[in-house]
Amino acid sequence: MVIADRWVGGIDFGPILWILPRAVALCALVTAVNFLSWGVILSAPVWYFGLMGLFHLSFREAAVLTNINWPVMVVWKVLLAILIIE
Repeated sequence: MVIADRWVGGIDFGPILWILPRAVALCALVTAVNFLSWGVILSAPVWYFGLMGLFHLSFREAAVLTNINWPVMVVWKVLLAILIIE
């Protein structure tokens, strides 16, 4: 969220007490979707629509944040898979 705010400039998420429970819920939902067989692919729309719905972001702001969060999540999943295999 901080990276997207710096990149786009001026994304207002609101106070931290309002953001934190919603962010935790969205991350939990994305994690649950990742356990499905096509979870990596299905998680991108979950990120996008979840950000728009939970944080009231515009199409552009949600797209930028999804384009940051989704690849980071994929890299994290690949790194965890490599660590588990070795």
